[in-house]
Amino acid sequence: MGPRPISAVAADAARVLDLSIPEALRTVMDALRVGILCTAAGPEEWHADPLPPPQGPGADQVHGHLATVREQLPRLADAPATERAALLSAVRGAAAELSRAAGRPATALVEEDYVAPPVALTTRQWRSQLADLAHVVEFQSLFDRMHDVRQLLTAAFTARFGAGASVPLCEHADGLVREVYDREMRYRVHGERGLGPADGCLEALRDLREQAVAALHSDLARCRPADEELTWKPSELSGLAADLPEPLRRDPVSYGVLVQPTGDRLVVNDAYAGHGMLYGRFLAADAEAGGRAAHRLRDRLTARYGHDGAAVAEDLGLHRLNVNAHPPVLPDGLRADDWYGLRLVHDPGAGRLLVERPDGRELRVVTLGAGFPELYPAPLRIATCCAAAAGWSRRGRARHRLAGADPRATHGYPRLAAGDVVLSRRRWYAGEDLGEALAAGPGDADRLLALTHGGPGTAYRPRWSSRRSPTRPGEPRRRTAGGRSPNTPTCAAR
Repeated sequence: MGPRPISAVAADAARVLDLSIPEALRTVMDALRVGILCTAAGPEEWHADPLPPPQGPGADQVHGHLATVREQLPRLADAPATERAALLSAVRGAAAELSRAAGRPATALVEEDYVAPPVALTTRQWRSQLADLAHVVEFQSLFDRMHDVRQLLTAAFTARFGAGASVPLCEHADGLVREVYDREMRYRVHGERGLGPADGCLEALRDLREQAVAALHSDLARCRPADEELTWKPSELSGLAADLPEPLRRDPVSYGVLVQPTGDRLVVNDAYAGHGMLYGRFLAADAEAGGRAAHRLRDRLTARYGHDGAAVAEDLGLHRLNVNAHPPVLPDGLRADDWYGLRLVHDPGAGRLLVERPDGRELRVVTLGAGFPELYPAPLRIATCCAAAAGWSRRGRARHRLAGADPRATHGYPRLAAGDVVLSRRRWYAGEDLGEALAAGPGDADRLLALTHGGPGTAYRPRWSSRRSPTRPGEPRRRTAGGRSPNTPTCAAR
């Protein structure tokens, strides 16, 4: 979970290894000497000044390198292109010397973000489209992976500890995460049933998804090759999710939807959990420019996740992810040592898991950085799973290649829209004819062939990764012949 005081690590070692405190402390120090553990200057969290003056042994030898980074890095914002190479070289060299002095090889990652001054925004002219988008979100939320994970986690917990159990979160998180990965593989890949809670919500969810996809594919199958767009009424789309089981609707979820205006329509590009993941790393710059984004986010998170009296806290750890660096937003935050007092509890009445603080109050934990739970330590994965949304699966974004199509030919499919919202662009799936044209050598053959299928002269080729696939940690991702992810579309256009 991050750096902890040596005394806390020794106390845990004494409890787990049945040692006295002096014996445990000697064990911890021995681990430090041989490199099993390492020390840190303090908690791994956001700092307004990430380059504080050095202290202690060796401070003098690194002071100059720190000064180089501190002075040269800000100049990149305004330096002309002719000077940037020299500035970057100086920063890179100083960072390398700091890495040598620390005895821990590392690369200083520098991200260049452009921040515009805060301006007043209005949604007045987009209210009709946003109303349509609400129906799209209702439908797409049917495919949120967190629905599955919460159900699988609850079933794994009760199978291991029994209904109504309460256990230390950090002590059992790793085992529960491995069990959930195993169950998810059996559920999603092999189609095994009976892996969720006894109330049958997981099976009902899968059946509802299959019915929704079948309804969409039925409409797609009636399209003619020349059709450029298939449009549904927004209420028809959201109606496909109307029978979502009540336990899956009980807790509030939020999505941050990334849209692109084109004309009088909105095009959906992606969706994330809706608690600041799209803009968390810009909060400090916004505050410096006089913005109030952090205050608005704080009020929204507190109202949404604390609506029933639960405590709401943000995890303050960076977990070696630069996108997690942001000024604290909520009044309550969790540092590494705070996690070891939390418990994971099953509420048999509600049929769900929750995290409890040492005083017995329910705690909902949110993260404001990286959007993929697999990047976090196991206790944080479980805590966020109990409270937050994850985003939409690829299937929910209407990746709409129809089964039974001739693989030898290139097939085009229409744009999918609900009212004034485009939820999937037009797509072309490459067959052998496109591959043969491209194999003939560079030229315009690919464009000419695309045009014969009604495609644009220029399109883009998305390269979706499979990082959300339910493989166990350390296992290779699944690939099809030729190295492509399954069902990857060849090209798409508005």
